Amino acid sequence: MKNYSNDNVKRLLALNNIDLNILSKSIKTLFTVSADRQEQACATVVAVALSFLHRRGFSQAKVAFGESAWRIDGKNANAVIAHSKRATSHCDVTTDMPTANYHAWIQISPIYNLDLTTYQLPMKAEAMDKIDGEITPVNWAPDYLCFSTREMGQFETVRDSYKSGEFWYLRDDNILDEHAPLGKTLGFPTNTNNFLDFVDPADVDSLEVIYDGILEGSLANVSGLFGNVRI
Repeated sequence: MKNYSNDNVKRLLALNNIDLNILSKSIKTLFTVSADRQEQACATVVAVALSFLHRRGFSQAKVAFGESAWRIDGKNANAVIAHSKRATSHCDVTTDMPTANYHAWIQISPIYNLDLTTYQLPMKAEAMDKIDGEITPVNWAPDYLCFSTREMGQFETVRDSYKSGEFWYLRDDNILDEHAPLGKTLGFPTNTNNFLDFVDPADVDSLEVIYDGILEGSLANVSGLFGNVRI
């Protein structure tokens, strides 16, 4: 089935001369070489990407917060990644540091949304497996995900489905208020108004260099503290 949301988001970004495929590849490259815990980086990815879009003139893009879940395999009942208060047991993403059960993505327009963090799903599954000793198959992990407000799904569908690729997003503008004490402790955003205050401009600079290098075909390799990526 044709993904109309994907096509429409690409067209919206193209109006500002932004190539979604190159942006996604640039994000993945930047965080592969610069982040040691990529599975925890959803808010950081969104903040850097959103700052990039604003620099390039796509000022209507906004951050969205809420809950989310993705079914990464259709045969394994536990193959669900979730950032949600509704998640239990294996589909909880937990680590050795306090985390908040929310997710961040980009609202491209009042209708269309973009999640540039879904490439991290295999890493999130690996993090879960280290905790509970299971082996979670990953048969669906798109580099990015575009969806309309009518395609945000249901948590129960993702949890109970035998079809990989099911996903659920639930926007909740008050969710950061619930996690404000934890956010202050960890240095995370505590509301949407101060979200971009946490962005390091150097990260956005690096993303621009990578994006332009891939676009121009002049970039062959990117190296950083935590990895190396051949373009």
